[in-house]
Amino acid sequence: MRRVKSMVRGGVVLAFLGVCAWASEMPDPCVGGETFQFELQASLNGGQSWASNYVLIWVQPGTLVDLAVRTRMNISSGRTEGWSFSVHHDPSSLRDCGGDLTVIGVGTNGTDTETVKNGEPPDFEETDIQTPSDGYTHGVVVDMDAEITAEPCTGFVTTVA
Repeated sequence: MRRVKSMVRGGVVLAFLGVCAWASEMPDPCVGGETFQFELQASLNGGQSWASNYVLIWVQPGTLVDLAVRTRMNISSGRTEGWSFSVHHDPSSLRDCGGDLTVIGVGTNGTDTETVKNGEPPDFEETDIQTPSDGYTHGVVVDMDAEITAEPCTGFVTTVA
């Protein structure tokens, strides 16, 4: 997964989903393997709209910003019995630039994960904020008996933070 970073330059905070870069150097999109692709998206308006690859935040230093982040998965072939991944940001580079980012909550409410087992929740799902809140992990087993799996799909929302 990509990292969420921000930096202060001339009193303006720039945040990107990807590598820390100036506005003229946008990061590459997140990619996965042949069968799976993962995408990290961000929203500054409570999830009404989502941006992929990068998001710019222009605020004065010391201003708090509510940044929602969601992960999406694309499965091109096969039957998926489960998945696990982590999302992480580098707090030291944020602090070096005069900023900070704290993960305060993460879950699957309202996501496709919530109904992945033929309309029911998966047999196993765990999502944990990593101490000291610089990211989170997410793991799922759809069906412990492997009878029900996730089929190929596009834009499957796995988590919201």
